[in-house]
Amino acid sequence: MPWSRSSIRGVGMSAGERLQAFDRFYRTPYARDHAVPGTGIGLSIAASLAEAYGGSVTLDAGDPDGTVATLRVPVQ
Repeated sequence: MPWSRSSIRGVGMSAGERLQAFDRFYRTPYARDHAVPGTGIGLSIAASLAEAYGGSVTLDAGDPDGTVATLRVPVQ
């Protein structure tokens, strides 16, 4: 089955923050301290929707900095 994949780069997150990032309403200390808009629910929703369609959302450390979020879903 073919897959579609899309990635974006955001601010850096520690390994621990990446583990918590899919928890509903989780916001990193950076987001809170710098008044970054948001509620902390977006990654949770994206991951739930991706999984419902047989896909996934992953967060990886970017080089040299930042975090890379990747959405992967099957294409029919």
